[in-house]
Amino acid sequence: MKAAPHTPDTTACDREVIHAPGSIQPHGILLALDPADLRVRQMSENAPDAVGLPGADLLDRPILDHFVPQYRDELGKLLAESDTPFSNPLRVPLLAGGTETVFDGIAHRTGDAIILELENRNDVNSADRPSSRSLDHHFQLTARSLMRVRGAASMAEAAAIVCEELRGFTAFDRVMLYRFAPDFHGEVIGEARRDNLEPFLGLHYPASDIPKQARELYKRNWIRLIYDVHAVPAGLVPPGEPLDLSQSVLRSVSPIHIEYLKNMGVRSSMSISLLDQDELWGLIACHHYEAPLFVPYSMRASCVHYGLVIAAQLTAKELQISHEDESPRHLSLNDLTKKLSGAKNFLEGLRSHARPLMDLVRASGIAIAHEDEVVTAGSTPATSFIRRLLDHLDDGPDTEYFATSSLPAELPQFDPPADTAAGVLAIDLGVDWRLLFFRPEDIETVRWGGDPNKAVDPDRPLTPRASFAEWKESVRGKSRPWSDADLHLAHELRASLMAFIVQQNFQFERLHRELAEKNKEIEQFAYTVSHDLKSPLVTVNGYAGAMEEDLDAGDEAAARDALQRIQRAAKKMENLIEELLEFSRIGRHPGVMTPVDMARLMNELRADFALRCEEAGVDLEIDPLDVSITGYEEDLYRLFQNLLDNALKYGRDTPNLRISIHHERLPRAVRIAVSDNGPGVDPAYHERIFHLFQRVDSSTQGSGVGLASVAKIAEQHRAQFGVNSALGKGATFWVQFPARAQRNPSN
Repeated sequence: MKAAPHTPDTTACDREVIHAPGSIQPHGILLALDPADLRVRQMSENAPDAVGLPGADLLDRPILDHFVPQYRDELGKLLAESDTPFSNPLRVPLLAGGTETVFDGIAHRTGDAIILELENRNDVNSADRPSSRSLDHHFQLTARSLMRVRGAASMAEAAAIVCEELRGFTAFDRVMLYRFAPDFHGEVIGEARRDNLEPFLGLHYPASDIPKQARELYKRNWIRLIYDVHAVPAGLVPPGEPLDLSQSVLRSVSPIHIEYLKNMGVRSSMSISLLDQDELWGLIACHHYEAPLFVPYSMRASCVHYGLVIAAQLTAKELQISHEDESPRHLSLNDLTKKLSGAKNFLEGLRSHARPLMDLVRASGIAIAHEDEVVTAGSTPATSFIRRLLDHLDDGPDTEYFATSSLPAELPQFDPPADTAAGVLAIDLGVDWRLLFFRPEDIETVRWGGDPNKAVDPDRPLTPRASFAEWKESVRGKSRPWSDADLHLAHELRASLMAFIVQQNFQFERLHRELAEKNKEIEQFAYTVSHDLKSPLVTVNGYAGAMEEDLDAGDEAAARDALQRIQRAAKKMENLIEELLEFSRIGRHPGVMTPVDMARLMNELRADFALRCEEAGVDLEIDPLDVSITGYEEDLYRLFQNLLDNALKYGRDTPNLRISIHHERLPRAVRIAVSDNGPGVDPAYHERIFHLFQRVDSSTQGSGVGLASVAKIAEQHRAQFGVNSALGKGATFWVQFPARAQRNPSN
């Protein structure tokens, strides 16, 4: 009994349960076996005729009873391991009426059943050619194809090679390589065909031609042979729960797809899945026209392996082509990064390099947005539209990128100008920075294999497309798509620019802190200068008045005394002004810091202070300083000169005053200290004494500039400084230079 054909419903096409049709293609038979004892639970209704046994001898009987005895144990073991179908095809010899017939057996598990499908290659047309190919043929096909594809200059050439090789191996009239787009419509990117056939190369087919559930099956079952579109399916008996035939090689074909193939004039077809990381990258579609064409399972297994290897090679070829396209742009990005790193103003740097930025991602326009400012270059929409787009992006989810090649379709309410902004690539740089790249509309003529928008005929129950004549469609409102290379370069550009922004923000914060410190220093400077300069001026003014009175009174001696006091006050003011000028010059050097030999510098200090120490009876000891410090030699000399001068000045009343200069090596620094056994410094003044015009002892001749100069020079050299002291216990003033201080190579 044959399964009664049913009337298909096109409105249910997307919901059609194609994995459990309840029937198979009749060029083979299907047996559903109980895993416990291999009894036949269910079979295709053509099984009795195909094996030459009554149905009663097959149903509910162990299938092993019908195998040639010497093979029963081995086949039973293989069937028990059918959850790993690597042994397929099995050589299955069946006995019927004393006659042995050898089938190709393909076994797999589904649910709680073992599915055994049998194909008798002698019962089907093999187009007057060998019914199988040897292993040598398979390896030759794969090796030759890989070598040729690897040397192909383009994807089109690689796809043509694949189709040519597979057509020679299988003898189909037409072999096509079908590449899926992101929206799952497909394009024929390679073709090998009989000379008298109309070419399909370059044609596009809508996603509805291979609906979602069919694509899912192609991901699970990597090859699909439809032997004869005119064959009547063989149903499964006895009827029961729908059997999942997803992995079945004989699963019957959707009536809608059968009509689709008939409309194309196809008699037999075979599809090979091309996967990229478990996703359907494309298909190899094979068509035969005048007569059915059978491909034995051993050859189909070779085609599966070929598809796996070729898919890997084709995706590698895509990556290679993408890399060849991306590589010179990487060099441009590196060059651009170097140029931007030298820009003092980041926004101006971006503006001046707008053209290289656009070329990097092959855009025709760019907008640079920072806070409320928008700077454009190239072909861009109006600034008012850009601001609306920026507001939309700001209100959306936080994403690093926004990329579209069809902005009019995505944001129709904005009415985007397609002539400048059909495509947009937006890069969020954070902290109120964003780059927008624009591409204009690229009016494309798409060649479809038939009208993809053809209406359903209400007078027909089944209406897959009946015409596959080339149909051209002009696609508007879309730009050239942003490629993976474009997006990858955008990612690297973002990383580089964000590093600049972070660095610039850090510099701004540092400059802000330094400016605040300088402002504070200027305020303190203005206050102390006005105070310290006012004192001698008051003296001058007072004694000038006194001298005038003395002169009027004829007291020459008193007038002379007043004049001497005025001269001393003027001298004090002159010294103070000179010290202030010296203080202001600290760090103002036209050149760069250089290594300073501290041993030589200390020898100069010893020589310069020798006479003064000898006259004061001071014992000066300086350790050998075999270190080199990167800095300004003149300022470093002044630093230690001021520390020595400070020790002599404040220790002048200390009997047996001793002063020493010594150093200590730390893990990442060197500390040089000046110690004395003088009166010491109250800890309350340890920080204050390094400020300008601050003195602990007002009775000394100091101006309060010396230690402030020490602090300023140390800061210029990124050095730490301080004092360790207590009253009556001497003092140690130290300066700790960072790791740039090294052992002097000459020592």
